[in-house]
Amino acid sequence: MNTIRWITIARTFLICVGLTSGSAQAALTVTDVGRFDFTDGSGSGARELSGITYTGGSSYLAVGDKDKLLHTLSINLNINTGAITTASISPTPVVLSSPFNGDREAIAVQGSHILTTNEEGPQLEAFVAATGASTGTPVNISEPGFGIYGSDRPNRSWESLALYPVNTSTILTANEDALIPDGPAASFTQGAVVRIQSASANAANSTANAIGQFAYPTDAINGDNPFVTSETSGLVELLALPGNEVLAMERAVGLSGYRIRLYQIHGDAATDISGLTGLDGLTPGVDYTPLSKSLLWEGTFSGLSNSNFEGIALGPTLASGEQSLVLVADNASGPVLPIVGQQWTADDHSLYALTLGEAPPIGEELVGDLNQDGFVGISDLNIILSQWNRVVFPGSWLDADANGIVGLDTLNWTLGNWNAGTPPAAGSDVPEPSTLLIGFGLSAGVLCRRLRGVAD
Repeated sequence: MNTIRWITIARTFLICVGLTSGSAQAALTVTDVGRFDFTDGSGSGARELSGITYTGGSSYLAVGDKDKLLHTLSINLNINTGAITTASISPTPVVLSSPFNGDREAIAVQGSHILTTNEEGPQLEAFVAATGASTGTPVNISEPGFGIYGSDRPNRSWESLALYPVNTSTILTANEDALIPDGPAASFTQGAVVRIQSASANAANSTANAIGQFAYPTDAINGDNPFVTSETSGLVELLALPGNEVLAMERAVGLSGYRIRLYQIHGDAATDISGLTGLDGLTPGVDYTPLSKSLLWEGTFSGLSNSNFEGIALGPTLASGEQSLVLVADNASGPVLPIVGQQWTADDHSLYALTLGEAPPIGEELVGDLNQDGFVGISDLNIILSQWNRVVFPGSWLDADANGIVGLDTLNWTLGNWNAGTPPAAGSDVPEPSTLLIGFGLSAGVLCRRLRGVAD
């Protein structure tokens, strides 16, 4: 390694030591606030809204799955309770420059551009938000790393889209129900396994580079309805939060009507499955480690109501410090039970409000203490080096900047709190200061070798 490269690495280490980082992901709580129904008389043409995202103030952007229109919604909340007080839709939507009318299911804002997922393909499209102009060819299954999604079930593909606030180039999307090589679709007795795809995306030039895929288990359908044949259960939306936490929204339609569940995803232990061409016949926990989840909220609604909630957005901060959440329903005209007759029109819309907070912490979490021994030291550095360049679920414990790769971000996170905490008890394997320096130097040498070709 030449002298310049050594100097670059040394400078990196010195800078790292002075940095600090946030805490580990929080446990979340969700509180039910209530629904808000309204009729759009503006002539906007908004229908079957499936994706929604917050853009500041009282403004939200939404897309539907039957046209190529970008709608602006004004949703006003009670700043104390999070309840929706008024809602309206702009009469002049932006027409998206795309040859495809549908099936847009989710939306995310990246600067002055938007990204949308389209089940038709499936594909990721990018547009200028103000004009609707396309920024390039959509990203689809012909791109490296996305090919497995060509084996999707009809109308069960890329239903979701999340963009990380801490790293707006990192996105997540997922198929709604199991891909054919990954096993059976969700049934009344068991759920399915879907793939959450992480990628680095740039809406300005309509590009996305696949990073990793992670198995997510969905729930079973909520009962066999004798009056319909379209019961389903699956993952319909993802939402990344400022603390790197990720919410998953599952929607089931069955005997009890619409069942909507919000989960917090836990990705620390999950393994990248992008190298597996099929999960059917493999054993979770043995052949791969799936994501885990914890239930935050569940709502069950009559099949005769306009409650097919498919989109979710993080809204403004409330007076309490909690975040508001807004859900939007796909208002496909007519009920789940066709024998009853039509119950609403394309102009009738439904929203649902929730609040999002953090659960009280259990003890103190020490930043950079990866082995959880109460001290940030050489053992934590060794963990990073042993996982160097590993693909992980973005924002997990080894990925402080949510780029999906273990690298300098995690190193900064640990070295920024070096020697914090209480050293383990005497007699345990704790290096003396001189030994620590030697060990640190050896670890630095290993890191330098692994960084060869990265630093110039």
